[in-house]
Amino acid sequence: MVIISSFYNEEYLLPWWLKHHREIFTHGVLFNYFSTDKSVQIIRKICPTWEVRPTRNTNWDFPANDREYMGAEREFEGYKMVLTTTEFLVGDLPKLPDKPTCYAIPFYRVVDDDPSNKPTYKKPLIEQKKRCYVERKDQTARRFLHNYPDGQYHVGRHGTYLESKEIPMWIYKYVFAPWSEEFIKRKLAMKDHVNKKNVKKGWGKHHTWGRERLEKEYKRALKNSHKLSSKRVCNE
Repeated sequence: MVIISSFYNEEYLLPWWLKHHREIFTHGVLFNYFSTDKSVQIIRKICPTWEVRPTRNTNWDFPANDREYMGAEREFEGYKMVLTTTEFLVGDLPKLPDKPTCYAIPFYRVVDDDPSNKPTYKKPLIEQKKRCYVERKDQTARRFLHNYPDGQYHVGRHGTYLESKEIPMWIYKYVFAPWSEEFIKRKLAMKDHVNKKNVKKGWGKHHTWGRERLEKEYKRALKNSHKLSSKRVCNE
């Protein structure tokens, strides 16, 4: 199985993300969006056989991103999946059929209910930050594990034109966790890299939020996590 992703200055999350997914996927293709930190070195150290490719895009443009991901998907036979660095695939992977199949995998958002408890790289992140919930707007949002030539995604890859079915797996999306200065800085860094035309269309507005808005949304998410919390938590 192949995992495809992209990154821009993700040295904070990458150690957890790479160690987690190398246990599931046999290969990875990671597009570098002009990182200036140690992201590439971290990938080379933890997953030395995975590919790091320069993106052909000039900024974070959602339709262009999706075309780049699907182009990479078409290079590989078998099952593949596109995830961001905040998304951790968890659950029981069943025996996957050889016939064309697409699985739709839902989101559980993760919010940090104890920011003073800093996570360590010595343990999986999903064992340290576990407060999960589902917002109403996530009810139809999915990522897709499939063995078609490409995912035929809607813009943003939360939907597909392929026929899909459920699987006993889910995705923990670290939207507001770990709520540390390092995590906040990585979110703020995206603001100047998102295509402005995308934002006008309503795509990726959350990437343009400043610190004050992020803090407000974090508090809202923490409150909602108590109202909308799922009984399912990481590793259960």
